[in-house]
Amino acid sequence: IAMVVGSVISGRRGVGVDRVATFASGLVAVGGGFAVAGLVSDLRVMAAAVFVALLAVPIVNAAVATLFHEFVPADMHGRVFGIRSVMARALEPVASVVAGLVIADLAEPAMGPNGPLGRSIGRVIGHGPGRGAAVVLAMTGGVLVLLGLALRRSRLGSRLRARRPGGEPVAA
Repeated sequence: IAMVVGSVISGRRGVGVDRVATFASGLVAVGGGFAVAGLVSDLRVMAAAVFVALLAVPIVNAAVATLFHEFVPADMHGRVFGIRSVMARALEPVASVVAGLVIADLAEPAMGPNGPLGRSIGRVIGHGPGRGAAVVLAMTGGVLVLLGLALRRSRLGSRLRARRPGGEPVAA
């Protein structure tokens, strides 16, 4: 439901003039939602946090697609979008396997009652079954938040804002 709502919002409002800011803010929303979901044990708060994260996914996707369409020359769209799609689809099963291994072999044992994280972070977010996955979710969300904040302040973000679609520099 959240992604449908996000799609409707994105379709009605568009991605805005500053596509980089939309993308970066979306990353912060997705990451923040996932981080909160991993840090809490109250199901209502967790559901609300995941709703916020998933609400922002279509907005992030629209901003990225718009940036690619604007900055990739039209005669290269097919090749660039094809490669982009293949890479994204190929990484989905790899990410699932890696996440599963990290959770099962590292995070879950570490978040056990006698595990190293169970005695530290576990005091705050709880320890035991499922809390290893929660820590991985929270850490992944935190990384997305940091990436979004860094993009807003980065030279790359500034360069993207300073160029017109099609690669033409903005006149001073």
